[in-house]
Amino acid sequence: MSKPIGRPARETPRELFPDWPDTPVPDPVFEKLRQLTLNLRYVILESPMRGRGSVRSFAAEIDMNHAILQKALRGDSILDSMTIARLEVELGISLWPSPNELGFGDLE
Repeated sequence: MSKPIGRPARETPRELFPDWPDTPVPDPVFEKLRQLTLNLRYVILESPMRGRGSVRSFAAEIDMNHAILQKALRGDSILDSMTIARLEVELGISLWPSPNELGFGDLE
């Protein structure tokens, strides 16, 4: 029998934290991810300036599969860095704190 290739599947945020993303979590890495998730949810669904009413309509506007966003917002998957970068470009905002917001000043 051959060994499986690659690493084992990572537990999803929702498997680890059933109230994801609405309740703070003790793990600092997942807490940062939770903040990104909340920021994305706010921008897509609630922001008066950018809210678009639904994940599906937002995804259609930026030509992205809505299921990718829905899974991430539910905590059933974790967005990869390319997807996060694309979302930030499409939205014109940072979903995670910038160096300026963290007190490091302009790093460019």
